[in-house]
Amino acid sequence: MTIRISIIDYSNTIPFVYGLKKSAYISTHSEFYYHYPSQGVQRLQDNTVDISIVPAAAISEISNSHIISDFCIGAIQQVASVNFSAKSLYNKYLI
Repeated sequence: MTIRISIIDYSNTIPFVYGLKKSAYISTHSEFYYHYPSQGVQRLQDNTVDISIVPAAAISEISNSHIISDFCIGAIQQVASVNFSAKSLYNKYLI
């Protein structure tokens, strides 16, 4: 069985992707597809990939979703690779 994996090609995912590609089992039993996070979510919803890194907020949008590992991509301190953006002013919603 071939595992279809959506890869998010961002700098903060490099160690995660490296680990996947260095795994003997995963590298021989998987196909890798490169997407933006929103595309990974859409591909899971369309059942065109089996595994994807997704934003935590999107998990509830994916029917029959499962968290399959204890790994996450996160940071303890401020990072410059992640931005919070909105179409309208958002400071009125902050507590």
